[in-house]
Amino acid sequence: MTERTTFTAAERRLLTALNDAYRAGLILSPIRAQETVHHDGGTACLDFAIPAQRIGVEIDGVLFHSTVGQRKADADRDKALEVAGWRILRFKDEDVMSHADGVVRRIVAEVSRRIP
Repeated sequence: MTERTTFTAAERRLLTALNDAYRAGLILSPIRAQETVHHDGGTACLDFAIPAQRIGVEIDGVLFHSTVGQRKADADRDKALEVAGWRILRFKDEDVMSHADGVVRRIVAEVSRRIP
């Protein structure tokens, strides 16, 4: 799988907000962008990952996540990752752009639930 080196506007916005949360101590483990994860079903590249808590964050834009086939592929991949112990959180592009703080609060809450 080819790793992207560019970010959408929503990905840049969320990366900034997640890094702010990390610096503020709300997320204790580093956030990794475009993280490749290997699992029994293959390989997935997550928009963002917090590997220490096995949390993946995906931002669904209209271009790659709007058709029935694309949504099914996303669901199948998420299921395979969840079987491997990952928790996948999905957010729409527009939610990140208009409510990044709320998105980060949901991610922080999930991180808190998964701290050993």
